[in-house]
Amino acid sequence: MDASSEKRKRIIKWLIGIGAACIVIGISIRNTPAIASAVSWCLGVVMPLIIGCAIAMVMNVPMRFLEVHLFRKSQKPFLHKARRPVAFLLSLLFILGILGGVIWIVIPELISAIKIVVQSAIDLVQRLNGMTDEEIAGIPFGNVLLAVDWDEVLKSLQNWLKNQGGSIVNTAFGTITSLFGGIIDLFVSIVFAIHILLGKEKLKQQARRLLQVWAPKKAEKIIHVFSIANVNFRNFISGQTLEAMILALLCLIGMWIFGFPYAPMISVLIGVTALIPIV
Repeated sequence: MDASSEKRKRIIKWLIGIGAACIVIGISIRNTPAIASAVSWCLGVVMPLIIGCAIAMVMNVPMRFLEVHLFRKSQKPFLHKARRPVAFLLSLLFILGILGGVIWIVIPELISAIKIVVQSAIDLVQRLNGMTDEEIAGIPFGNVLLAVDWDEVLKSLQNWLKNQGGSIVNTAFGTITSLFGGIIDLFVSIVFAIHILLGKEKLKQQARRLLQVWAPKKAEKIIHVFSIANVNFRNFISGQTLEAMILALLCLIGMWIFGFPYAPMISVLIGVTALIPIV
Protein backbone atom coordinates (compact mmCIF):
# COMPACT_ATOMS: atom_id res chain seq x y z
CA MET A 1 0.00 0.00 0.00
CA ASP A 2 2.81 2.38 0.86
CA ALA A 3 4.66 1.47 -2.33
CA SER A 4 1.60 2.16 -4.50
CA SER A 5 1.03 5.46 -2.68
CA GLU A 6 4.63 6.53 -3.29
CA LYS A 7 4.32 5.53 -6.93
CA ARG A 8 1.09 7.52 -7.25
CA LYS A 9 2.80 10.58 -5.71
CA ARG A 10 5.71 10.33 -8.15
CA ILE A 11 3.30 10.06 -11.09
CA ILE A 12 1.34 13.08 -9.83
CA LYS A 13 4.56 15.10 -9.42
CA TRP A 14 5.66 14.04 -12.89
CA LEU A 15 2.32 15.09 -14.42
CA ILE A 16 2.39 18.41 -12.54
CA GLY A 17 5.94 19.04 -13.80
CA ILE A 18 4.94 18.30 -17.40
CA GLY A 19 1.88 20.53 -17.07
CA ALA A 20 3.95 23.38 -15.61
CA ALA A 21 6.53 23.00 -18.38
CA CYS A 22 3.79 23.11 -21.04
CA ILE A 23 2.29 26.23 -19.46
CA VAL A 24 5.71 27.95 -19.37
CA ILE A 25 6.40 27.00 -23.00
CA GLY A 26 2.96 28.24 -24.08
CA ILE A 27 3.41 31.57 -22.28
CA SER A 28 6.90 31.91 -23.78
CA ILE A 29 5.58 31.33 -27.30
CA ARG A 30 2.81 33.89 -26.82
CA ASN A 31 5.17 36.49 -25.40
CA THR A 32 8.24 35.81 -27.51
CA PRO A 33 9.03 39.51 -28.26
CA ALA A 34 8.80 40.49 -24.58
CA ILE A 35 10.95 37.53 -23.51
CA ALA A 36 13.49 38.25 -26.27
CA SER A 37 13.63 41.88 -25.15
CA ALA A 38 14.15 40.84 -21.52
CA VAL A 39 16.88 38.37 -22.48
CA SER A 40 18.55 41.03 -24.63
CA TRP A 41 18.42 43.51 -21.74
CA CYS A 42 19.92 40.97 -19.34
CA LEU A 43 22.69 40.15 -21.83
CA GLY A 44 23.38 43.86 -22.25
CA VAL A 45 23.75 44.22 -18.49
CA VAL A 46 26.09 41.25 -18.02
CA MET A 47 27.96 41.63 -21.33
CA PRO A 48 30.75 43.81 -19.83
CA LEU A 49 31.34 41.08 -17.24
CA ILE A 50 31.42 38.38 -19.93
CA ILE A 51 33.88 40.45 -21.97
CA GLY A 52 35.92 41.00 -18.82
CA CYS A 53 36.12 37.24 -18.29
CA ALA A 54 37.23 36.78 -21.91
CA ILE A 55 39.91 39.47 -21.54
CA ALA A 56 41.11 37.86 -18.31
CA MET A 57 41.34 34.42 -19.94
CA VAL A 58 43.39 35.78 -22.86
CA MET A 59 45.66 37.94 -20.69
CA ASN A 60 46.20 35.06 -18.29
CA VAL A 61 48.18 33.20 -20.97
CA PRO A 62 51.21 35.54 -21.07
CA MET A 63 50.68 36.61 -17.44
CA ARG A 64 50.94 33.06 -16.15
CA PHE A 65 54.16 32.48 -18.11
CA LEU A 66 55.72 35.68 -16.77
CA GLU A 67 54.53 35.02 -13.23
CA VAL A 68 56.23 31.63 -13.22
CA HIS A 69 59.58 32.98 -14.45
CA LEU A 70 59.76 36.40 -12.75
CA PHE A 71 61.89 36.59 -9.60
CA ARG A 72 61.87 32.80 -9.39
CA LYS A 73 65.21 32.55 -7.54
CA SER A 74 64.76 35.62 -5.38
CA GLN A 75 64.36 35.16 -1.63
CA LYS A 76 62.94 38.63 -0.97
CA PRO A 77 59.26 38.60 0.14
CA PHE A 78 58.66 41.97 -1.51
CA LEU A 79 59.61 40.63 -4.93
CA HIS A 80 57.38 37.60 -4.48
CA LYS A 81 54.44 39.86 -3.63
CA ALA A 82 55.20 42.15 -6.57
CA ARG A 83 55.49 39.25 -9.02
CA ARG A 84 51.80 39.17 -9.99
CA PRO A 85 51.31 42.96 -10.46
CA VAL A 86 54.55 43.13 -12.47
CA ALA A 87 53.49 40.16 -14.60
CA PHE A 88 50.10 41.78 -15.20
CA LEU A 89 51.66 45.12 -16.22
CA LEU A 90 54.13 43.39 -18.55
CA SER A 91 51.31 41.35 -20.14
CA LEU A 92 49.24 44.49 -20.61
CA LEU A 93 52.20 46.33 -22.16
CA PHE A 94 52.89 43.32 -24.39
CA ILE A 95 49.32 43.23 -25.73
CA LEU A 96 49.14 47.02 -26.11
CA GLY A 97 52.53 46.94 -27.84
CA ILE A 98 51.26 44.40 -30.36
CA LEU A 99 48.12 46.47 -31.05
CA GLY A 100 50.17 49.65 -31.31
CA GLY A 101 52.65 47.99 -33.65
CA VAL A 102 49.85 46.74 -35.89
CA ILE A 103 48.32 50.23 -36.02
CA TRP A 104 51.72 51.85 -36.60
CA ILE A 105 52.46 49.54 -39.54
CA VAL A 106 49.00 49.31 -41.13
CA ILE A 107 47.54 52.84 -40.83
CA PRO A 108 50.31 54.79 -42.67
CA GLU A 109 50.43 52.20 -45.46
CA LEU A 110 46.64 52.19 -45.70
CA ILE A 111 46.53 55.99 -45.91
CA SER A 112 49.18 55.88 -48.63
CA ALA A 113 47.17 53.30 -50.59
CA ILE A 114 43.97 55.38 -50.28
CA LYS A 115 45.84 58.48 -51.52
CA ILE A 116 47.05 56.54 -54.55
CA VAL A 117 43.51 55.31 -55.33
CA VAL A 118 42.03 58.82 -54.93
CA GLN A 119 44.78 60.37 -57.08
CA SER A 120 44.22 57.70 -59.73
CA ALA A 121 40.48 58.46 -59.72
CA ILE A 122 41.17 62.20 -60.08
CA ASP A 123 43.58 61.58 -62.95
CA LEU A 124 41.00 59.35 -64.65
CA VAL A 125 38.30 62.01 -64.34
CA GLN A 126 40.66 64.64 -65.75
CA ARG A 127 41.54 62.37 -68.66
CA LEU A 128 37.87 61.72 -69.37
CA ASN A 129 37.12 65.45 -69.33
CA GLY A 130 39.80 66.02 -71.97
CA MET A 131 38.55 63.26 -74.27
CA THR A 132 35.97 63.51 -77.01
CA ASP A 133 32.88 61.29 -77.23
CA GLU A 134 34.53 59.17 -79.92
CA GLU A 135 37.62 58.61 -77.75
CA ILE A 136 35.47 57.72 -74.71
CA ALA A 137 33.46 55.27 -76.83
CA GLY A 138 36.71 53.55 -77.78
CA ILE A 139 37.67 52.65 -74.21
CA PRO A 140 36.15 49.68 -72.28
CA PHE A 141 32.64 50.51 -71.00
CA GLY A 142 32.88 53.86 -72.80
CA ASN A 143 29.39 53.51 -74.28
CA VAL A 144 27.99 52.93 -70.80
CA LEU A 145 29.66 56.14 -69.54
CA LEU A 146 28.25 58.12 -72.45
CA ALA A 147 24.74 56.73 -71.92
CA VAL A 148 24.61 57.96 -68.30
CA ASP A 149 23.10 61.39 -67.67
CA TRP A 150 25.66 62.63 -65.13
CA ASP A 151 23.80 65.88 -64.48
CA GLU A 152 20.72 63.91 -63.48
CA VAL A 153 22.83 61.62 -61.28
CA LEU A 154 24.32 64.67 -59.53
CA LYS A 155 20.88 66.22 -59.00
CA SER A 156 19.54 62.94 -57.59
CA LEU A 157 22.49 62.69 -55.23
CA GLN A 158 21.96 66.28 -54.03
CA ASN A 159 18.22 65.67 -53.47
CA TRP A 160 18.97 62.46 -51.59
CA LEU A 161 21.44 64.25 -49.33
CA LYS A 162 18.87 66.99 -48.62
CA ASN A 163 16.13 64.47 -47.82
CA GLN A 164 18.34 62.24 -45.74
CA GLY A 165 20.14 65.02 -43.88
CA GLY A 166 18.15 64.55 -40.65
CA SER A 167 18.49 60.79 -40.81
CA ILE A 168 22.24 61.07 -41.33
CA VAL A 169 22.55 63.41 -38.33
CA ASN A 170 20.49 61.05 -36.17
CA THR A 171 22.55 58.09 -37.30
CA ALA A 172 25.78 59.95 -36.53
CA PHE A 173 24.47 60.94 -33.09
CA GLY A 174 23.42 57.35 -32.40
CA THR A 175 26.83 56.11 -33.52
CA ILE A 176 28.60 58.56 -31.20
CA THR A 177 26.33 57.53 -28.31
CA SER A 178 26.97 53.84 -28.99
CA LEU A 179 30.71 54.50 -29.18
CA PHE A 180 30.64 56.33 -25.84
CA GLY A 181 28.64 53.48 -24.28
CA GLY A 182 31.07 50.96 -25.77
CA ILE A 183 34.01 52.80 -24.22
CA ILE A 184 32.30 52.71 -20.81
CA ASP A 185 31.53 49.00 -21.18
CA LEU A 186 35.14 48.33 -22.21
CA PHE A 187 36.39 50.22 -19.15
CA VAL A 188 34.12 48.15 -16.88
CA SER A 189 35.30 44.96 -18.61
CA ILE A 190 38.95 45.86 -18.12
CA VAL A 191 38.40 46.66 -14.43
CA PHE A 192 36.59 43.33 -13.98
CA ALA A 193 39.40 41.50 -15.81
CA ILE A 194 41.98 43.13 -13.53
CA HIS A 195 39.97 42.04 -10.49
CA ILE A 196 39.86 38.47 -11.78
CA LEU A 197 43.57 38.29 -12.66
CA LEU A 198 44.87 39.81 -9.45
CA GLY A 199 42.67 37.63 -7.23
CA LYS A 200 42.31 34.44 -9.25
CA GLU A 201 43.37 32.11 -6.42
CA LYS A 202 40.76 33.57 -4.10
CA LEU A 203 38.10 33.31 -6.81
CA LYS A 204 39.08 29.67 -7.41
CA GLN A 205 38.68 28.88 -3.71
CA GLN A 206 35.28 30.59 -3.59
CA ALA A 207 34.11 28.75 -6.71
CA ARG A 208 35.32 25.44 -5.24
CA ARG A 209 33.45 26.06 -1.97
CA LEU A 210 30.31 27.02 -3.87
CA LEU A 211 30.43 23.85 -5.95
CA GLN A 212 31.07 21.72 -2.88
CA VAL A 213 27.98 23.24 -1.22
CA TRP A 214 25.58 23.06 -4.15
CA ALA A 215 26.89 19.92 -5.89
CA PRO A 216 28.96 17.97 -3.34
CA LYS A 217 28.86 14.70 -5.31
CA LYS A 218 29.95 16.17 -8.64
CA ALA A 219 32.13 19.06 -7.46
CA GLU A 220 35.44 17.33 -8.07
CA LYS A 221 34.41 16.17 -11.55
CA ILE A 222 33.29 19.70 -12.50
CA ILE A 223 36.55 21.16 -11.17
CA HIS A 224 38.52 18.55 -13.12
CA VAL A 225 36.65 19.39 -16.34
CA PHE A 226 37.24 23.13 -15.90
CA SER A 227 40.92 22.51 -15.15
CA ILE A 228 41.38 20.49 -18.34
CA ALA A 229 39.44 23.10 -20.33
CA ASN A 230 41.66 25.87 -18.96
CA VAL A 231 44.87 24.04 -19.91
CA ASN A 232 43.56 23.23 -23.40
CA PHE A 233 42.37 26.81 -23.92
CA ARG A 234 45.75 28.20 -22.86
CA ASN A 235 47.63 25.85 -25.18
CA PHE A 236 45.19 26.58 -28.01
CA ILE A 237 45.62 30.36 -27.73
CA SER A 238 49.41 30.07 -27.55
CA GLY A 239 49.59 27.72 -30.52
CA GLN A 240 47.23 29.72 -32.73
CA THR A 241 49.01 33.00 -31.94
CA LEU A 242 52.37 31.42 -32.80
CA GLU A 243 50.89 30.02 -36.01
CA ALA A 244 49.56 33.48 -37.00
CA MET A 245 52.98 35.05 -36.36
CA ILE A 246 54.72 32.38 -38.47
CA LEU A 247 52.17 32.91 -41.27
CA ALA A 248 52.74 36.67 -41.23
CA LEU A 249 56.53 36.21 -41.23
CA LEU A 250 56.42 33.77 -44.17
CA CYS A 251 54.17 36.16 -46.09
CA LEU A 252 56.56 39.04 -45.39
CA ILE A 253 59.61 37.06 -46.55
CA GLY A 254 57.81 35.86 -49.70
CA MET A 255 56.62 39.35 -50.65
CA TRP A 256 60.10 40.79 -50.08
CA ILE A 257 61.66 38.09 -52.27
CA PHE A 258 59.25 38.76 -55.14
CA GLY A 259 59.34 42.55 -54.65
CA PHE A 260 55.61 43.01 -53.99
CA PRO A 261 54.50 46.41 -52.63
CA TYR A 262 53.00 46.97 -49.16
CA ALA A 263 54.69 43.85 -47.78
CA PRO A 264 54.65 44.89 -44.08
CA MET A 265 51.01 46.03 -44.13
CA ILE A 266 49.69 42.95 -45.94
CA SER A 267 51.74 40.57 -43.79
CA VAL A 268 50.49 42.14 -40.56
CA LEU A 269 46.89 42.09 -41.83
CA ILE A 270 47.22 38.42 -42.77
CA GLY A 271 48.57 37.59 -39.31
CA VAL A 272 45.82 39.55 -37.55
CA THR A 273 42.98 38.26 -39.74
CA ALA A 274 44.20 34.70 -39.15
CA LEU A 275 43.10 35.17 -35.53
CA ILE A 276 39.58 36.41 -36.42
CA PRO A 277 37.99 32.91 -36.67
CA ILE A 278 39.52 32.06 -33.30
CA VAL A 279 38.06 35.21 -31.71
